[in-house]
Amino acid sequence: MDPIQQYLQTQTRRTFLARSGTGFGAAALTSLLNAEGVSGAQKQSATGGLPGIPHFAPKAKRAI
Repeated sequence: MDPIQQYLQTQTRRTFLARSGTGFGAAALTSLLNAEGVSGAQKQSATGGLPGIPHFAPKAKRAI
C-alpha cells in the first residue's frame, strides 16, 4: 500500500484536531513568551525592584 494513502486513511478528525490544537497552542505560547516579554519581566530596575512596581511598602493591612 502507498504510504501516503495509508496515512490519509489513519488520519481521523480526532487526530487532526489534536495536532492542530497543539500547533495553535505553541503559536499562542510563543506570542506570550516573546523575547521582550520574558526578558522584560526578569530585568530589575536600579532600585532593586521590578519595573512598574513601587519601591515603598503598601499601606493596606487587610484585604477582603
